[in-house]
Amino acid sequence: HEIQRFVCLRSAAYAQDPYDACTERAGTMNNSVVYECSAEASAVYKKENTAAYRKIHAALRERSQESARVFEQAQQAWLDYRNKRCDLMAQYVGGPMDGYCQMNLNKDRAAELKELADAM
Repeated sequence: HEIQRFVCLRSAAYAQDPYDACTERAGTMNNSVVYECSAEASAVYKKENTAAYRKIHAALRERSQESARVFEQAQQAWLDYRNKRCDLMAQYVGGPMDGYCQMNLNKDRAAELKELADAM
């Protein structure tokens, strides 16, 4: 039941996925479109991540400085993971994979943080 709720919440968050909307506007698909649309969509997700992070961090700080510190460390570890994973993807897959990879991971992280922020 929780998984269905999560999927529905995530689907309702966007009338259309920002990446899909961008590629549809472009009308064609090539590396340049993937690069530009990945950056555009990633910017949307990064804004959401920042807002959710701030809400969670503020709520944790009120409850426990230690919990806030652990959350900061977890977020930093996630950023490190994202950057290193996507660097490898770009190195071995090539093309605009770094931006596309970061966009996908930012999108997933936005959903994770939103779920936690909503619970705060």
